[in-house]
Amino acid sequence: MVENGVKFDCVSPSGEGGFPGEVWAEVVYRLSSEQNEISIEYKAITDKATPISLTNHVYLNLAGIVLFVQKDEPCFIF
Repeated sequence: MVENGVKFDCVSPSGEGGFPGEVWAEVVYRLSSEQNEISIEYKAITDKATPISLTNHVYLNLAGIVLFVQKDEPCFIF
């Protein structure tokens, strides 16, 4: 359980994608109502030396302008 946020995690087995070592990765997204901030925290642990590059490609519409709406498709944020 994460206060004011959500945590996602996954395990990548050794050899997946041709990379050595099992990787345990997690990302936590948090919302700060006091500061109007979104924070993203990454963590990864591996049992062998392997390259890791964690990133995201989130696009936020901070202007509040709706550019596209898919009719009859609900969107839920939990």
